This record gives sequence, structure tokens and C-alpha cells, in this order.
Amino acid sequence: MAHLNTITCFGGEWTELTNADVSAIRIQNQGGDLIRVMATPDTAEPAGSQGSIALGAGDIVAASTPLADLFPSVTAGYRVWAWAVVTVDVSVSHG
Repeated sequence: MAHLNTITCFGGEWTELTNADVSAIRIQNQGGDLIRVMATPDTAEPAGSQGSIALGAGDIVAASTPLADLFPSVTAGYRVWAWAVVTVDVSVSHG
């Protein structure tokens, strides 16, 4: 099922951006501070930020970017998470 939403990510904790496994996702940091984005193979939140990518204010990950290229350590099923120092909104679209 398609999912298009703005998700509030609370400072200091991982927030799941996906409601199921995804193969592609568009993410935009709508906040004014850096966020870390990470994928996991299941619903368990990341244990740390190693392997995450950084998105600055306004930065976008295009839906055409293969998740396998962004997160090579995840080999099946992608659940995508965001972490921020302060509370920020993240725009998310995935199928």
C-alpha cells in the first residue's frame, strides 16, 4: 500500500519511517538540523548509527536511489529509520 506522510521524529530516538518492508523510498528532511537515516532488515530499531547516512536541512533521498546502494549491509527487507538530535519532521513516500 502506498504511503505518503510527514512523520515527526523526536530528538534522541530512532523513529521508523516505513510501515512495512520497502524496496524504494523518498525521504526529505524538513527540519533545520541534521538527521541520520538507517535501514534494518526487520522491525528492530538500529543499535547505533554506523552505516547510516546523513541528511541536512532540506536534503532529499530520491525514490530512484536503490536502498541496496545506500545500505549495503542490509540484504533483504528494508525498514527505514531516522534519528535526530532535536525533534524534526521528515517527509516520506514509499510504496
